Amino acid sequence: MAETKIILFVVKDVGGLNVLRELARLLGEAGFKIEWVAEGLAMETLHNAGTPIFGGLPLKGTFAADTKMRFDIEPDKMLDQVNPVAVVASQGVPINLERDVVRAALKRGIPTTIVSDMHGSALRAKFMSTDTFVDRLQVTALDFVDVELISTGFSMWDLPIPKIVETGSPAFDSFAAKRVELNRTVARVASPFPRVFHILGQDDSTSDFLAGTLQVADTFEDALAIVALHPKFLAMPELCNAWLNTVRSSKTMCLWSNAKATTHQCMASSSYVVSGYSTALIEAALIPNELGPIAVSWASTLVMERMFEALGGLMTFPTVIYGAAIEVDSVEQFRETVPEPGTRAFRDFRAQARDALRTKLHVDGHAAERIVAAIRQHAEI
Repeated sequence: MAETKIILFVVKDVGGLNVLRELARLLGEAGFKIEWVAEGLAMETLHNAGTPIFGGLPLKGTFAADTKMRFDIEPDKMLDQVNPVAVVASQGVPINLERDVVRAALKRGIPTTIVSDMHGSALRAKFMSTDTFVDRLQVTALDFVDVELISTGFSMWDLPIPKIVETGSPAFDSFAAKRVELNRTVARVASPFPRVFHILGQDDSTSDFLAGTLQVADTFEDALAIVALHPKFLAMPELCNAWLNTVRSSKTMCLWSNAKATTHQCMASSSYVVSGYSTALIEAALIPNELGPIAVSWASTLVMERMFEALGGLMTFPTVIYGAAIEVDSVEQFRETVPEPGTRAFRDFRAQARDALRTKLHVDGHAAERIVAAIRQHAEI
Protein backbone atom coordinates (compact mmCIF):
# COMPACT_ATOMS: atom_id res chain seq x y z
CA MET A 1 0.00 0.00 0.00
CA ALA A 2 1.39 3.38 -1.04
CA GLU A 3 2.41 5.73 1.77
CA THR A 4 0.14 8.78 2.16
CA LYS A 5 1.91 11.91 0.99
CA ILE A 6 1.96 14.85 3.41
CA ILE A 7 1.57 18.50 2.47
CA LEU A 8 2.63 20.97 5.15
CA PHE A 9 0.67 24.22 5.54
CA VAL A 10 2.25 27.15 7.41
CA VAL A 11 0.16 30.11 8.59
CA LYS A 12 0.00 32.91 11.14
CA ASP A 13 -2.69 35.49 10.34
CA VAL A 14 -6.41 34.94 9.85
CA GLY A 15 -6.24 36.49 6.37
CA GLY A 16 -3.72 33.86 5.33
CA LEU A 17 -5.78 31.11 6.95
CA ASN A 18 -8.89 32.20 5.04
CA VAL A 19 -6.95 31.59 1.82
CA LEU A 20 -5.18 28.36 2.79
CA ARG A 21 -8.10 26.51 4.37
CA GLU A 22 -9.90 25.85 1.09
CA LEU A 23 -6.66 24.67 -0.52
CA ALA A 24 -6.11 22.24 2.36
CA ARG A 25 -9.67 20.94 2.01
CA LEU A 26 -9.30 20.29 -1.72
CA LEU A 27 -5.90 18.63 -1.33
CA GLY A 28 -7.24 16.52 1.53
CA GLU A 29 -10.09 15.36 -0.68
CA ALA A 30 -7.50 14.46 -3.33
CA GLY A 31 -5.93 11.97 -0.89
CA PHE A 32 -3.10 13.97 0.65
CA LYS A 33 -2.56 14.19 4.40
CA ILE A 34 -2.60 17.79 5.59
CA GLU A 35 -0.32 18.90 8.43
CA TRP A 36 -0.64 22.39 9.90
CA VAL A 37 2.07 24.38 11.66
CA ALA A 38 0.60 27.62 12.96
CA GLU A 39 1.04 30.58 15.26
CA GLY A 40 -0.74 33.89 15.88
CA LEU A 41 -4.49 34.25 15.51
CA ALA A 42 -4.53 31.47 12.91
CA MET A 43 -3.23 29.06 15.54
CA GLU A 44 -6.08 29.96 17.90
CA THR A 45 -8.65 29.71 15.11
CA LEU A 46 -7.48 26.26 14.03
CA HIS A 47 -7.29 25.02 17.62
CA ASN A 48 -10.80 26.28 18.41
CA ALA A 49 -12.08 24.49 15.31
CA GLY A 50 -10.55 21.23 16.51
CA THR A 51 -7.91 21.09 13.77
CA PRO A 52 -4.68 19.39 14.92
CA ILE A 53 -1.59 21.64 14.90
CA PHE A 54 2.00 20.43 14.85
CA GLY A 55 3.39 20.82 18.36
CA GLY A 56 -0.03 21.66 19.78
CA LEU A 57 -0.44 24.98 21.56
CA PRO A 58 2.83 26.53 22.80
CA LEU A 59 3.59 26.53 26.51
CA LYS A 60 3.87 29.74 28.51
CA GLY A 61 7.21 31.40 27.86
CA THR A 62 7.61 29.87 24.39
CA PHE A 63 5.57 32.48 22.49
CA ALA A 64 5.13 36.26 22.37
CA ALA A 65 2.09 37.34 24.37
CA ASP A 66 1.18 40.21 22.03
CA THR A 67 1.64 38.66 18.57
CA LYS A 68 1.30 34.99 19.65
CA MET A 69 4.36 34.18 17.55
CA ARG A 70 5.87 30.94 18.81
CA PHE A 71 9.53 30.03 19.36
CA ASP A 72 9.17 26.38 20.34
CA ILE A 73 9.39 24.94 16.82
CA GLU A 74 12.69 24.35 15.04
CA PRO A 75 11.91 24.23 11.29
CA ASP A 76 14.57 21.67 10.39
CA LYS A 77 13.55 19.23 13.12
CA MET A 78 9.89 19.74 12.26
CA LEU A 79 10.55 19.03 8.56
CA ASP A 80 12.48 15.87 9.51
CA GLN A 81 9.50 14.67 11.50
CA VAL A 82 6.74 15.61 9.03
CA ASN A 83 8.68 14.77 5.84
CA PRO A 84 6.33 16.68 3.48
CA VAL A 85 6.30 16.33 -0.29
CA ALA A 86 5.35 20.02 -0.55
CA VAL A 87 5.09 23.11 1.63
CA VAL A 88 2.36 25.74 1.25
CA ALA A 89 2.64 28.99 3.18
CA SER A 90 1.12 32.42 3.57
CA GLN A 91 3.25 35.37 4.71
CA GLY A 92 1.98 37.38 7.68
CA VAL A 93 3.05 40.52 9.55
CA PRO A 94 5.22 40.40 11.57
CA ILE A 95 6.69 37.32 9.97
CA ASN A 96 8.32 34.45 11.83
CA LEU A 97 7.56 30.75 11.24
CA GLU A 98 6.20 31.32 7.72
CA ARG A 99 9.56 32.79 6.72
CA ASP A 100 11.74 30.30 8.59
CA VAL A 101 9.88 27.17 7.46
CA VAL A 102 9.85 28.35 3.82
CA ARG A 103 13.60 29.00 3.91
CA ALA A 104 14.33 25.65 5.56
CA ALA A 105 12.12 23.78 3.07
CA LEU A 106 13.71 25.45 0.05
CA LYS A 107 17.22 24.69 1.31
CA ARG A 108 16.21 21.02 1.37
CA GLY A 109 14.81 21.22 -2.15
CA ILE A 110 11.21 20.73 -1.03
CA PRO A 111 8.82 22.25 -3.59
CA THR A 112 7.33 25.25 -1.84
CA THR A 113 4.45 27.53 -2.78
CA ILE A 114 3.86 30.93 -1.21
CA VAL A 115 0.19 31.87 -1.58
CA SER A 116 -0.56 35.59 -1.73
CA ASP A 117 -3.45 36.80 0.40
CA MET A 118 -2.65 40.50 -0.16
CA HIS A 119 -0.77 42.38 -2.85
CA GLY A 120 2.96 42.13 -2.17
CA SER A 121 2.56 39.70 0.75
CA ALA A 122 4.83 37.16 -0.99
CA LEU A 123 7.76 39.54 -0.47
CA ARG A 124 7.57 39.52 3.33
CA ALA A 125 10.09 36.66 3.61
CA LYS A 126 12.72 39.18 2.43
CA PHE A 127 15.03 36.80 0.59
CA MET A 128 18.64 37.89 0.05
CA SER A 129 21.00 37.65 -2.94
CA THR A 130 22.77 34.71 -1.23
CA ASP A 131 19.55 32.68 -1.12
CA THR A 132 20.27 30.64 -4.23
CA PHE A 133 17.80 27.96 -3.11
CA VAL A 134 14.76 29.88 -4.40
CA ASP A 135 14.73 27.76 -7.56
CA ARG A 136 12.22 25.43 -5.82
CA LEU A 137 9.90 28.33 -5.01
CA GLN A 138 6.56 29.08 -6.64
CA VAL A 139 4.45 32.13 -5.84
CA THR A 140 0.78 32.73 -6.59
CA ALA A 141 -0.34 36.25 -7.48
CA LEU A 142 -3.70 37.97 -7.14
CA ASP A 143 -3.45 39.93 -10.39
CA PHE A 144 -1.03 41.67 -12.74
CA VAL A 145 -0.21 44.29 -10.09
CA ASP A 146 0.88 41.51 -7.73
CA VAL A 147 2.93 39.86 -10.50
CA GLU A 148 4.82 43.12 -11.06
CA LEU A 149 5.42 43.59 -7.32
CA ILE A 150 6.82 40.07 -6.93
CA SER A 151 9.01 40.34 -10.04
CA THR A 152 10.38 43.70 -8.97
CA GLY A 153 11.04 42.50 -5.42
CA PHE A 154 13.11 39.49 -6.49
CA SER A 155 14.99 41.60 -9.03
CA MET A 156 15.89 44.07 -6.25
CA TRP A 157 17.21 41.12 -4.20
CA ASP A 158 19.35 40.19 -7.23
CA LEU A 159 17.66 36.80 -7.38
CA PRO A 160 16.08 34.88 -10.26
CA ILE A 161 12.37 35.61 -10.45
CA PRO A 162 10.51 32.51 -9.18
CA LYS A 163 7.69 30.84 -11.01
CA ILE A 164 4.70 33.18 -10.63
CA VAL A 165 1.17 31.92 -11.28
CA GLU A 166 -1.57 34.55 -11.59
CA THR A 167 -4.51 32.78 -9.95
CA GLY A 168 -6.67 35.23 -8.03
CA SER A 169 -7.50 34.43 -4.41
CA PRO A 170 -9.71 31.75 -2.82
CA ALA A 171 -10.81 34.44 -0.37
CA PHE A 172 -12.87 35.97 -3.17
CA ASP A 173 -14.29 32.75 -4.64
CA SER A 174 -17.46 33.05 -2.57
CA PHE A 175 -18.31 36.33 -4.28
CA ALA A 176 -18.61 34.70 -7.70
CA ALA A 177 -22.27 33.78 -7.42
CA LYS A 178 -24.16 34.11 -4.18
CA ARG A 179 -25.62 37.08 -2.34
CA VAL A 180 -24.59 37.88 1.21
CA GLU A 181 -27.31 36.87 3.67
CA LEU A 182 -28.19 39.97 5.68
CA ASN A 183 -27.83 39.93 9.44
CA ARG A 184 -31.28 40.89 10.77
CA THR A 185 -30.01 42.92 13.70
CA VAL A 186 -27.53 44.92 11.64
CA ALA A 187 -30.03 45.42 8.83
CA ARG A 188 -32.73 46.54 11.27
CA VAL A 189 -30.45 49.07 12.96
CA ALA A 190 -28.99 50.35 9.66
CA SER A 191 -32.18 50.56 7.59
CA PRO A 192 -33.44 53.95 8.90
CA PHE A 193 -30.12 55.59 8.02
CA PRO A 194 -29.55 56.70 4.40
CA ARG A 195 -25.79 56.83 5.00
CA VAL A 196 -23.99 53.98 6.76
CA PHE A 197 -20.20 54.13 7.11
CA HIS A 198 -18.45 50.81 7.78
CA ILE A 199 -14.98 51.60 9.12
CA LEU A 200 -12.51 48.71 9.14
CA GLY A 201 -9.41 49.35 11.23
CA GLN A 202 -5.93 48.06 10.57
CA ASP A 203 -2.68 49.21 12.20
CA ASP A 204 -1.80 52.53 13.81
CA SER A 205 -2.82 54.33 10.60
CA THR A 206 -6.42 53.54 11.61
CA SER A 207 -6.34 56.72 13.69
CA ASP A 208 -6.35 58.83 10.52
CA PHE A 209 -9.27 57.27 8.68
CA LEU A 210 -11.32 56.55 11.80
CA ALA A 211 -11.24 60.22 12.75
CA GLY A 212 -11.67 61.40 9.16
CA THR A 213 -14.62 59.14 8.40
CA LEU A 214 -16.44 60.07 11.60
CA GLN A 215 -15.90 63.75 10.75
CA VAL A 216 -17.54 63.07 7.37
CA ALA A 217 -20.42 61.27 9.09
CA ASP A 218 -20.80 64.16 11.56
CA THR A 219 -21.60 66.53 8.68
CA PHE A 220 -24.91 64.67 8.24
CA GLU A 221 -27.85 64.49 10.62
CA ASP A 222 -28.77 60.95 9.58
CA ALA A 223 -25.61 58.84 9.53
CA LEU A 224 -24.61 55.59 11.23
CA ALA A 225 -21.07 54.24 11.65
CA ILE A 226 -20.26 50.55 12.04
CA VAL A 227 -16.81 50.36 13.61
CA ALA A 228 -14.55 47.29 13.40
CA LEU A 229 -11.08 47.57 14.94
CA HIS A 230 -8.29 45.00 14.61
CA PRO A 231 -7.99 42.92 17.82
CA LYS A 232 -4.20 42.81 17.63
CA PHE A 233 -3.98 46.60 17.79
CA LEU A 234 -6.89 46.99 20.19
CA ALA A 235 -4.70 45.09 22.64
CA MET A 236 -2.29 48.04 22.62
CA PRO A 237 -3.58 50.41 25.34
CA GLU A 238 -2.36 53.64 23.72
CA LEU A 239 -4.06 52.93 20.40
CA CYS A 240 -7.16 51.46 22.02
CA ASN A 241 -7.68 54.52 24.24
CA ALA A 242 -7.09 56.94 21.37
CA TRP A 243 -9.59 55.14 19.13
CA LEU A 244 -12.23 54.93 21.85
CA ASN A 245 -11.85 58.66 22.52
CA THR A 246 -12.27 59.37 18.80
CA VAL A 247 -15.51 57.38 18.70
CA ARG A 248 -16.84 58.94 21.89
CA SER A 249 -16.18 62.46 20.59
CA SER A 250 -18.27 61.88 17.45
CA LYS A 251 -21.93 62.85 17.40
CA THR A 252 -22.66 60.04 14.91
CA MET A 253 -24.39 56.95 16.25
CA CYS A 254 -21.79 54.14 16.30
CA LEU A 255 -22.43 50.41 16.18
CA TRP A 256 -19.54 48.19 17.27
CA SER A 257 -19.12 45.08 15.15
CA ASN A 258 -18.91 41.70 16.89
CA ALA A 259 -18.94 38.00 16.11
CA LYS A 260 -22.74 37.91 15.79
CA ALA A 261 -22.49 39.49 12.34
CA THR A 262 -19.79 38.78 9.75
CA THR A 263 -17.78 41.53 8.11
CA HIS A 264 -19.56 40.82 4.84
CA GLN A 265 -22.98 41.11 6.50
CA CYS A 266 -22.01 44.52 7.87
CA MET A 267 -20.77 45.53 4.42
CA ALA A 268 -24.06 44.46 2.84
CA SER A 269 -25.95 46.90 5.08
CA SER A 270 -23.51 49.78 4.50
CA SER A 271 -23.28 52.64 2.04
CA TYR A 272 -19.51 52.99 2.31
CA VAL A 273 -16.63 50.77 3.43
CA VAL A 274 -13.69 52.87 4.55
CA SER A 275 -10.19 51.61 5.30
CA GLY A 276 -6.59 52.31 4.39
CA TYR A 277 -5.26 49.37 2.38
CA SER A 278 -7.30 46.43 3.68
CA THR A 279 -8.61 43.58 1.49
CA ALA A 280 -11.98 44.85 2.70
CA LEU A 281 -11.62 47.45 -0.05
CA ILE A 282 -11.70 44.57 -2.54
CA GLU A 283 -14.48 42.62 -0.84
CA ALA A 284 -16.72 45.68 -0.54
CA ALA A 285 -16.75 46.16 -4.30
CA LEU A 286 -17.61 42.48 -4.81
CA ILE A 287 -20.62 42.38 -2.48
CA PRO A 288 -23.34 41.22 -4.91
CA ASN A 289 -26.29 42.74 -3.03
CA GLU A 290 -28.04 45.54 -4.91
CA LEU A 291 -27.51 48.07 -2.12
CA GLY A 292 -23.91 47.10 -1.43
CA PRO A 293 -21.27 49.69 -0.54
CA ILE A 294 -18.70 51.83 -2.32
CA ALA A 295 -15.12 51.22 -1.16
CA VAL A 296 -13.14 54.26 -0.01
CA SER A 297 -9.38 54.20 0.59
CA TRP A 298 -8.37 56.96 3.03
CA ALA A 299 -4.85 57.75 1.80
CA SER A 300 -3.31 59.85 4.54
CA THR A 301 0.48 60.14 4.69
CA LEU A 302 0.68 57.52 7.45
CA VAL A 303 -1.64 55.13 5.59
CA MET A 304 0.54 55.38 2.48
CA GLU A 305 3.68 54.73 4.54
CA ARG A 306 2.12 51.62 6.07
CA MET A 307 0.81 50.49 2.67
CA PHE A 308 4.27 50.86 1.17
CA GLU A 309 5.73 48.69 3.96
CA ALA A 310 3.02 46.02 3.91
CA LEU A 311 2.21 45.74 0.19
CA GLY A 312 5.62 45.51 -1.41
CA GLY A 313 6.06 49.20 -2.24
CA LEU A 314 2.54 50.11 -3.35
CA MET A 315 1.48 53.73 -2.79
CA THR A 316 -2.02 53.40 -4.28
CA PHE A 317 -4.35 50.53 -3.41
CA PRO A 318 -5.03 48.35 -6.52
CA THR A 319 -8.81 48.77 -6.43
CA VAL A 320 -8.26 52.51 -6.83
CA ILE A 321 -6.06 51.77 -9.87
CA TYR A 322 -8.88 49.65 -11.32
CA GLY A 323 -11.51 52.32 -10.71
CA ALA A 324 -13.19 50.07 -8.14
CA ALA A 325 -12.55 52.25 -5.07
CA ILE A 326 -12.27 55.97 -4.46
CA GLU A 327 -9.18 57.47 -2.85
CA VAL A 328 -9.58 60.43 -0.49
CA ASP A 329 -7.37 62.15 2.06
CA SER A 330 -9.72 64.70 3.65
CA VAL A 331 -13.29 65.32 4.72
CA GLU A 332 -13.71 67.83 1.89
CA GLN A 333 -12.47 65.41 -0.75
CA PHE A 334 -14.80 62.69 0.52
CA ARG A 335 -17.82 64.99 0.27
CA GLU A 336 -16.80 66.19 -3.20
CA THR A 337 -15.84 62.89 -4.88
CA VAL A 338 -17.81 60.04 -3.27
CA PRO A 339 -21.33 59.62 -4.74
CA GLU A 340 -24.41 59.88 -2.53
CA PRO A 341 -26.35 56.65 -1.84
CA GLY A 342 -29.45 56.22 -3.99
CA THR A 343 -28.10 58.27 -6.90
CA ARG A 344 -27.37 57.04 -10.39
CA ALA A 345 -23.70 57.94 -9.90
CA PHE A 346 -23.61 55.62 -6.86
CA ARG A 347 -25.22 52.73 -8.76
CA ASP A 348 -23.01 53.24 -11.82
CA PHE A 349 -19.85 53.26 -9.73
CA ARG A 350 -20.93 50.07 -7.96
CA ALA A 351 -21.54 48.29 -11.27
CA GLN A 352 -18.26 49.50 -12.73
CA ALA A 353 -16.31 48.42 -9.64
CA ARG A 354 -17.82 44.95 -9.53
CA ASP A 355 -17.19 44.30 -13.23
CA ALA A 356 -13.61 45.59 -13.05
CA LEU A 357 -12.64 43.39 -10.10
CA ARG A 358 -14.29 40.26 -11.44
CA THR A 359 -12.06 40.60 -14.51
CA LYS A 360 -8.83 41.95 -13.03
CA LEU A 361 -8.81 39.73 -9.91
CA HIS A 362 -10.10 36.56 -11.61
CA VAL A 363 -13.21 36.36 -9.41
CA ASP A 364 -14.91 33.37 -11.04
CA GLY A 365 -15.17 30.96 -8.11
CA HIS A 366 -12.23 28.81 -9.25
CA ALA A 367 -9.12 30.46 -7.75
CA ALA A 368 -8.68 27.67 -5.19
CA GLU A 369 -8.80 25.05 -7.92
CA ARG A 370 -6.18 26.94 -9.95
CA ILE A 371 -3.84 27.18 -6.95
CA VAL A 372 -4.25 23.49 -6.06
CA ALA A 373 -3.42 22.56 -9.66
CA ALA A 374 -0.35 24.80 -9.54
CA ILE A 375 0.82 23.26 -6.21
CA ARG A 376 0.50 19.74 -7.58
CA GLN A 377 2.22 20.58 -10.84
CA HIS A 378 5.07 22.37 -9.07
CA ALA A 379 5.62 19.44 -6.67
CA GLU A 380 4.91 16.83 -9.35
CA ILE A 381 2.40 15.03 -7.12
